[in-house]
Amino acid sequence: NEVTPVNYEVLKNEIEFLLAMQGLVCSAHDISNGGLITSLIESSVPNKLGAKLDLTQINSNLATALFSETSGRTLVSLNTNNLAQLEKLADKFNQKIYAIGKIQKDSFAITHTNLESEVNIQIEQLFEPYKNGLTKILKDIECIFMIFIFSSIYLFLSNPFQYKSK
Repeated sequence: NEVTPVNYEVLKNEIEFLLAMQGLVCSAHDISNGGLITSLIESSVPNKLGAKLDLTQINSNLATALFSETSGRTLVSLNTNNLAQLEKLADKFNQKIYAIGKIQKDSFAITHTNLESEVNIQIEQLFEPYKNGLTKILKDIECIFMIFIFSSIYLFLSNPFQYKSK
């Protein structure tokens, strides 16, 4: 519940590392709001690509591996021919990198030691929630809000002298 203080020297190294990897990587996406899973979906769904991933090395807890919003992390894709160069750059800038998987067509296949078996999700299943998720959520919030208002009014009118807000 505390915000971790920013270490500006570490931040400087991270930024210099990101700048140095230009030309080696095909794409880069920050891992922030929503964690790794959100970054994967935002990077993959518009391009109709998935990935075969093993998330065990990121964190022993699957939920933390997928949803952690720890700052200073970036999801990158690159040609495997550039991996050795990227590893050398990471050493130079004192950065950890994890090769978590490979891009593939049509689906996400996720493995982790906390899973009994591989999880497979077809990219097609993600199109609708990706495109219209916020609209649906906002409609649901409006409905919940309206129910809350009516419930509050009903509670207030049904017993006006003993109403206590929750």
